[in-house]
Amino acid sequence: MGTNLWLRPGDGEAEWPRLVAIWRSAVEATHSFLSPADIDAIESQLVQTYLPAVEITVAQTPQGIVGFSGLAAGKLEMLFVDADSRGAGAGSALLRHAMAVHPKLSLDVNEQNPEALGFYLHHGFRVIGRSPTDEEGRPFPLLHLSSGRPEVPTVIVVMGVAGSGKSTVAAALATSLDWEFQEGDDLHPAANVAKMAAGEALTDDDREPWLGRIGDWISARLQAQAPGVITCSALKRQYRGHLASPGVVFVHLHLERAAIAERLAHRTGHFMNAALLDSQLNTFEPLTSDEAGLVVAANQGSATVVAEVIDRLGLISAERG
Repeated sequence: MGTNLWLRPGDGEAEWPRLVAIWRSAVEATHSFLSPADIDAIESQLVQTYLPAVEITVAQTPQGIVGFSGLAAGKLEMLFVDADSRGAGAGSALLRHAMAVHPKLSLDVNEQNPEALGFYLHHGFRVIGRSPTDEEGRPFPLLHLSSGRPEVPTVIVVMGVAGSGKSTVAAALATSLDWEFQEGDDLHPAANVAKMAAGEALTDDDREPWLGRIGDWISARLQAQAPGVITCSALKRQYRGHLASPGVVFVHLHLERAAIAERLAHRTGHFMNAALLDSQLNTFEPLTSDEAGLVVAANQGSATVVAEVIDRLGLISAERG
């Protein structure tokens, strides 16, 4: 950081009008996907909701404040630099400060803002997930990022609705890593298999013994410190809660409904009735930023998906040694 730029804690409500002006300048310069009405709507919430919820750090020059960041619970909720001061190092200085305070820093960035994404990737962040809307439900997809490489997992749970390609990807992933593989559907009690084959959705009570068997398999791998890959739809957060543990990472294979339906229509030899697709989609709860996991687009070849998973988890395939 140069001698003409320094950081200091925010000085409360007296500075908020300047921070709002910086926010608007930055957004108008970089968020071309937002309409003026969108910008006005978000700006109206800054003072009432967003700024009071974060710990603010400002970047200042002798001429005044040129940028600011907002931290809350280990997450970088905001980082904005006045459009006229971009390129002078304020953004990097604010980000380095946040990373020093929280070495495992997380943040969200708009998918339609490639410049911001490039900035964070340049500083060592990694994309660990995606949400199709922002936190207010607006149609602005968010990419979830984390600083540094994730801890190397012992067990990978390949999850998603029926037809997303779990078995194919998980088996190929286990082969590439030379890890043990377990097909989670093989652990279903016979009553569950019969129910799904008849087109009946499973209840939480039905899933409990099945999740228990999957959990037992995961626990055995963790205790033996023997890595493994297992499939499990893991549709709800509460289901994943039965399986989550240090050393376990969830990999969600995401695919649009039409593509899944097409796959199910041509699939043979599986007990899952295609009529249950909507039930599964309605039940599904996406991974959240506090869960150990990542989202991968499943509309690619399995080899591409496997390569992406290995890269994003910092693993090394058996073929590469």
